[in-house]
Amino acid sequence: MQTIFTVAAVVWSILVVMLFCVAASLKKNLSILVALTEEAATTIREMPSLLLFPFFGVLSMAGFSIFVAYTEIAVMSLPSAVLVGWGKHMMLKDPEDPASLKRAREVLSFIVLFSFLWIYFFHLAVFTATTASAVTRWYYYRNDPTQHGTARGSQGWFFGRPVLLALGSIFRYHLGSLALGSFLLAVCTIPRLILEYIDHEMKQASGNNPLLENVLLAAKCCLWCFEKCLKFLTKYAYINTAVSGKPFCRAAHSSFALIAKYPVQVGLDELATSILDYLSCLLVPCILVAVAYWTIPGGWGVSSCFIVGLSWVVTRMAVGVYDVCMSTLFVCVTRDQENFGGRYAPESLRVAMQMPVVARASVVEMQETATCASVDVPKDPEGMED
Repeated sequence: MQTIFTVAAVVWSILVVMLFCVAASLKKNLSILVALTEEAATTIREMPSLLLFPFFGVLSMAGFSIFVAYTEIAVMSLPSAVLVGWGKHMMLKDPEDPASLKRAREVLSFIVLFSFLWIYFFHLAVFTATTASAVTRWYYYRNDPTQHGTARGSQGWFFGRPVLLALGSIFRYHLGSLALGSFLLAVCTIPRLILEYIDHEMKQASGNNPLLENVLLAAKCCLWCFEKCLKFLTKYAYINTAVSGKPFCRAAHSSFALIAKYPVQVGLDELATSILDYLSCLLVPCILVAVAYWTIPGGWGVSSCFIVGLSWVVTRMAVGVYDVCMSTLFVCVTRDQENFGGRYAPESLRVAMQMPVVARASVVEMQETATCASVDVPKDPEGMED
């Protein structure tokens, strides 16, 4: 035991020294992470309607889910005569054959499922792009109290105006980009569902087959990794679209270049938001359940189930807003540093990124250099599309 404890102490000492060296080498990145965290909190404090915007997305998605479920039930209960007509439209060899009718029903169900996935990813795209557009508008106009009502106290500000302006800009300029990105994510998700269906059918037909199970697990793992990478890149593409006004493909290319240029910083940002997500989704429901235990005299068990579910959903949405705010601020400050010398960067980010002190942009310069996602009449210094 003494030898075991000695080896463990040596290993832990080496790990502590390595961790200290890594932290020292990432001092600048950690300073940027702290500054992004502070500015994201400031952004949400100046635009509190961002925290309520996801609830409207949830309500919209709930309505579409009911409609899709109704459509799926209608497809599954279609009369045979109607299915024969659909089979003729799909050019089946023998539309009246029971096997062909079953195939036609499965194809229609697949179309409904794909539509649901597309609608779901489109809602996520609208949420990400709208939040990013509101944060971008705040980044460039926060020091101009007469423009756009971007923050509390500015002219024309009212609760919800930043979100409404951002949503109008997104629907006016970037709806096609969001539809394309959500379509790609839906297409990427379908192979995983097909593999799950094949795995289920093979287990029922042939029982356990170790070789086949391992092959399917490897395929599922590859598709899962590809889907995660695509979602990660698509998220930054939506943000880049809202910040620079580029269409989806060019925004995805710029996002890939940004990730390749700042891989450590992007990784730290994602790690920080992931840790915040896990801790918040664990601590907030537990704390609320503990409070409910002391405040609700009867029916605590049933109430705690609803409390855990609702608090988890609300916490996930709040952390999602915070995540998009941090990522958008990072994209804005890097673009500001490359194109404008950091003239619009907040002081904390300017110090963290070690940018030189430059004169603040005037109101006229703000209007001339504002990104196309932030104004109704786009003017972009790089000549990017609106």
